[in-house]
Amino acid sequence: MRAWLRSYAVKHPCHGFRRAWAALRYDERREVNKKKIHRLWREEGLQVRVRSPRKRAGSPRYRRSWPTRRTWCGRSTSSSTPLSTARRSRSRR
Repeated sequence: MRAWLRSYAVKHPCHGFRRAWAALRYDERREVNKKKIHRLWREEGLQVRVRSPRKRAGSPRYRRSWPTRRTWCGRSTSSSTPLSTARRSRSRR
């Protein structure tokens, strides 16, 4: 089993233990436990290299979730609508 896993890892360097288990189970028609394959895969040191995402020129590392010039307050002090003047005059009393 270990020799088969090693040869599979050499043939398919980007596949992990899950794809190796699926190949054993469905292609080779062997009844194997996924946990056993995972344990053997770790013991053999067959780890798939995790690639970091490609850096893109000119883009920030993260995207802001809000615009930079956003007004957080809904109240405006220079409003000249009749309703707002009525509200202001009521509140002064």
